[in-house]
Amino acid sequence: MKLEVGILHEDEARDRRRRCSTQSGRVCGVDGRTYSSTCVANRRKIDIACKGQCPCEIDRRCYCTREYKPVCGLDGKTYGNQCEAKCAKIDIACKGQCPCEIDRRCYCTREYKPVCGLDGKTYGNQCEAKCAKIDIACKGQCPCEIDRRCYCTREYKPVCGLDGKTYGNQCEAKCAKIDIACKGRCPCEIDRRCYCTKEYKPVCGLDGKTYGNQCEAKCANTRVACQGECPCHKKTKCACPKILRPVCGQDGQTYPNRCEATCRGVRVGCDGRCPCQYRG
Repeated sequence: MKLEVGILHEDEARDRRRRCSTQSGRVCGVDGRTYSSTCVANRRKIDIACKGQCPCEIDRRCYCTREYKPVCGLDGKTYGNQCEAKCAKIDIACKGQCPCEIDRRCYCTREYKPVCGLDGKTYGNQCEAKCAKIDIACKGQCPCEIDRRCYCTREYKPVCGLDGKTYGNQCEAKCAKIDIACKGRCPCEIDRRCYCTKEYKPVCGLDGKTYGNQCEAKCANTRVACQGECPCHKKTKCACPKILRPVCGQDGQTYPNRCEATCRGVRVGCDGRCPCQYRG
C-alpha cells in the first residue's frame, strides 16, 4: 500500500511538471530570475515582474498577479503587491498599506542604486535612506561632487535659509548651498529654536566670539564681522554692511561702523567720531 501511495505522489508530480511544460513563454520574476513559464513561477510562489527573460526592459509591459499583498511605496501610495510597485518603478518603504507605522520595519529591495545622505553616509538605495529617516543630498556614493546634480525627495518639511528664502526641505537648502536658519517657513520667529548644521565654517561675530558657522552667529543675533576665527585680521575679507554709524576705535581712528573696527582687530572706544568725549 505504501508503494502505491508513493507511486501516486510521483505521478501527480509528473502531471504537474507536464502541465507546466506545456505552457510556453518565459517570464521574469520579481526576484530577478528567469522562469520557463508562468506556471513554474507560480509553483515557486514568485510574483512576475514582466514577460520574457530578465532583466525587464524599461518599455516592456509589466505582468503581475492579482494576489493582494499590499506594500507602501516611497511615493506614499499603496500597491497591491511588490510586483506592482516595481512596475511603477517605486521603491518599497514598508510592507502593508500606507502610511508606514513608525515602528514598522522597513522593507527595501537589494537593488544597488547608491545615494548619499545629508548625514554624509552612503545608502544602498533611496529606500534604505528613507528607512533611516535621512534626506538625500545627491545620487551616487558619498561625498557629493560639487557639480553633481542634487537629488531630493518631494517631502515637504520647510526650512528657512540664511538667505531669507523658504526651501521645501533640508536637502533642497543644502543643494542650494544655503545654511539653515530655522525649521519652518520664513521669516524665523524670535522664539523659534534655531536649527544649524554641524558643518564647521567658522565666522567671527561683532561680539568678538567665534561661531561654528554663519547660522550659529545668526541664531545668537550677532552680525558676522569676517570669515574665519576671531580675531579678524587686516588681510581677512570682511563682510560688513554699508551702514554709516561711525565709531571711534581705541587706536584713535574713526571707522564707518562697529563691524569695520572689529574686522580690523580694533576695539571700539565709543560711538561717534573720534576723539571720544568722556564726561567728567
